[in-house]
Parts: sequence; structure tokens; C-alpha cells
Amino acid sequence: MKNKLFPKYLPEGSSGDAVLFLQLMIIAQEGKPSLVIADGDYTIGGKTGDYVAALQGRHNIEQDRNFGPQTRVAFYAETGIDVNKIETDGNTVTIAEQPNVQGTYGGQLGQA
Repeated sequence: MKNKLFPKYLPEGSSGDAVLFLQLMIIAQEGKPSLVIADGDYTIGGKTGDYVAALQGRHNIEQDRNFGPQTRVAFYAETGIDVNKIETDGNTVTIAEQPNVQGTYGGQLGQA
């Protein structure tokens, strides 16, 4: 059975394949030498979070550095990549403790 690679929320402090995949997509999208390092570790206060916060700012989303549903819609709008459709055979993601997140997800991403 296949699972979604990305959990619903991917906050700073998480690690694993979803983080590594996000970092690789960020590096590919920047099209220049990136400050983001593809190491699979979403370090608190690190460059991956800086990118996520900047993305959130460009789309008037609260800059909580959490790669959650609204941020994924913004990422899709900028890149055309729907991370909700990415599947994996394994489960190699360690999720940091989830901050108190409010809001709803009204987008169409991840719908087959």
C-alpha cells in the first residue's frame, strides 16, 4: 500500500524523505546556487524555513515556517508541483511536534 510522502503538516524540526524532497524541489526552483542544503533535516531557524516563510509572505499566508496545506497551494501556484500527489512505499518521515495550527484547507490539491 502506498502512502503520501508528505504529511498534512511539515513543521521545522521534522526530518526524512519528505524534507529531503522539499529541499531538492526548492534548490531546483531557485535556479541558482542555493542556501538550502539537501540533507533531509528541517532545522529550526534554517534556510529551508527561510524559503517557506518567504513563500508564505509572497502569498499573504501567516509566516509560521510550516509547510502545511495553505503553503502547499502557494508552492503549487509557483511551481506547478502538487506535493500531495507524491506517494511512497515506505514511511520514513519524522514529524516534529505540531504547533497549534488553525485554518482549513479548501484547495483542490491531492485529489486524484
